[in-house]
Amino acid sequence: MNAIIALLAIISSIISANAAVTEKEFQDVSREFVKFIVPFGQRWNPSYNRSIKLVTDPQFGAFASEPITVNTGLINDRSMSKDGLA
Repeated sequence: MNAIIALLAIISSIISANAAVTEKEFQDVSREFVKFIVPFGQRWNPSYNRSIKLVTDPQFGAFASEPITVNTGLINDRSMSKDGLA
């Protein structure tokens, strides 16, 4: 039983080590977000616009400002996945 738990812990740590979002994945998610959200918002407000900016900051965070800012600490976190970022 202990061997199974140890194996699961090792597998989990390997998966977690590879879970951080790459900068390319961030750019892909950002592009898709803007491509979907901006036209949707412009249905109600023709001047609606949003952009996303990656900020070099080790803190885990993102802010819904204009532009939307995402800290590098968020995408570098080992528990973050591309789906989680989206």
